[in-house]
Parts: sequence; C-alpha cells; structure tokens
Amino acid sequence: MKAFTRRVLPAMLSLVAGCAAVSFDGRYAVADGWRKGRVQETEGESRLAAKVADDCRKATDRAEASPIYATIRFEGSDHFRLRTVPLPVGEDWKKGDLVYLNVLDCKAPLHRRAS
Repeated sequence: MKAFTRRVLPAMLSLVAGCAAVSFDGRYAVADGWRKGRVQETEGESRLAAKVADDCRKATDRAEASPIYATIRFEGSDHFRLRTVPLPVGEDWKKGDLVYLNVLDCKAPLHRRAS
C-alpha cells in the first residue's frame, strides 16, 4: 500500500497543480477569474440585460464606468451564464466579438481575444 501511495499521490498532485495553472494567452489565469466570452448585445439592445443575474452596472462607480454596456455570454462551472459589464471607452464593440471576462471583478476591463 505504501508503494502505491508513493507512486499515485505525486501523479495526482501534479494533475491538480496543472489544472490550477490554466491560463488563456499566458496572461488571463482561470484561477484569477478570467473566462472566454462572446458579446451577445450592446447597450440599446436591452432585451438580455434586464434578465441578467450578474449585472456589473450595479457594482461599478458611475463616475468611472463607461456609459456603454455589453451583455457577455460565458461558460460558468456547469452551464452558460450572462453578465452585463461596462465597455472600455473609445473602442468599437459589436455582437459576436470574442472577449476575456473576469467573473470575479466587475471593474476589470474586457479584453479582446482572437478565437
């Protein structure tokens, strides 16, 4: 039994450690809250935003926040979720744009992703 533990335990620990270090583009760590998402709608298309449970419009400071918002679809732990977030000022965003979204911090800006 001890030999089994000495061989299996290190292998299991390395698998767990490998999962904790997952990141996108080497910059957006899953452990830090980053997820891949897609813009579902921007402000003016408020069909989804009114139904969204995760609404960062309530958590951001009005003075700092962009007046333009987008609803982002991202994969949660077991299903897709929606979150409405302020968009970075001065950038053109449209439905279908691919993004990185931080689900732990409403003030973290969106970042574009290639695919």
